[in-house]
Amino acid sequence: MHISIVGFFEEDHATNWRFLKGLEERDITYAFCHIPSSMTRASWKETHRFLKAEKKKTDVIWIGAFSHRLIPFIYVLRFLVWGFVPPPIVYDSIISIYDTRVFDRGWVGRFSWRAVYYYILDWFACRVAKRLVVDTNEHARYFQKTFFVRPKKLKRLFPGANRDIFYPRKITQEERDERFTVSFHGKLIPGMLGTEYIIEAARILKNEPILIKIFGKGSLYEEYEEIIKKENLTNLKLCGYLEYKDVPHEVSKSDVLLGAFGTTPKALKVIPLKLFEGIALAKAQIIGDTPAARELFKDNVHVVYAHLADGKNLAEKILFMKNNPALRESIAKNGYALYEGVLSDKEVGEKLNNIFKELL
Repeated sequence: MHISIVGFFEEDHATNWRFLKGLEERDITYAFCHIPSSMTRASWKETHRFLKAEKKKTDVIWIGAFSHRLIPFIYVLRFLVWGFVPPPIVYDSIISIYDTRVFDRGWVGRFSWRAVYYYILDWFACRVAKRLVVDTNEHARYFQKTFFVRPKKLKRLFPGANRDIFYPRKITQEERDERFTVSFHGKLIPGMLGTEYIIEAARILKNEPILIKIFGKGSLYEEYEEIIKKENLTNLKLCGYLEYKDVPHEVSKSDVLLGAFGTTPKALKVIPLKLFEGIALAKAQIIGDTPAARELFKDNVHVVYAHLADGKNLAEKILFMKNNPALRESIAKNGYALYEGVLSDKEVGEKLNNIFKELL
């Protein structure tokens, strides 16, 4: 079996890396074409040449995550290359661009022309693809209800981490802070991550020997800087942007990692990639309690759940973890075992192989 992969993404992105490793586990051959998001004329010529070169051996075309704008063009190019019997498309629909930009981040109004445009992109992807790979059953139900997708088209496949860089790290005592440390890494923007509740928890824990570190930048960064200065939150440290390759070592210096705590519709449907990265590092985590997360993680076994949009409860959970070192160690071990079992490259390869076989 041979898969031709195209998309607006880099090969080492966590989701793409994971799927490629899964293909290799099953000895499924593939060729990869990264298309710049600028979508220049030269890039289209290159894509056309790529598909023509792959014509005789391609069984399935895989379109990578975040490639919504690309799908209509690949749809047309398929017919130019293969005629009226083109290979089927499988699309990694880890996000809905409509849900993300309209409802989660609120970049455009619900009834604006851009919202209609984003809806059409998602709707068209659902029509064209023979199979849609989604990250959770909750997300699958969203696609069924919003874009009228038949359940048979939707296949759940949990995302994962780039295991070339996310693996358990040995941290020396000199690298650790004297205080109990929790950390968050991600974009500081409004939406599903709910970083404002981490700030609220820091206020409550101001007089505790606890350090909260936030790695990342975004539109909320300056606002948080002002809060730290104004309220003298010496227990909260904004660490700024961190290169992706440096994230594993830096966050491993912490005792506990923090997940997402927002209440947007998207927050309830997906499992943020950072949670998979956390268990791949064998770190204990506190995460928001959502239906999507409950599909995989058990409370006080793989993670500790905190209420969504509740800084007070998050502060209580941080103290709970601080005072229970044995539980922290157990959660870290169980989370890592979960990754090595249910989320292993071998499991991913088996599921991908089954998806592709259904289409041949």
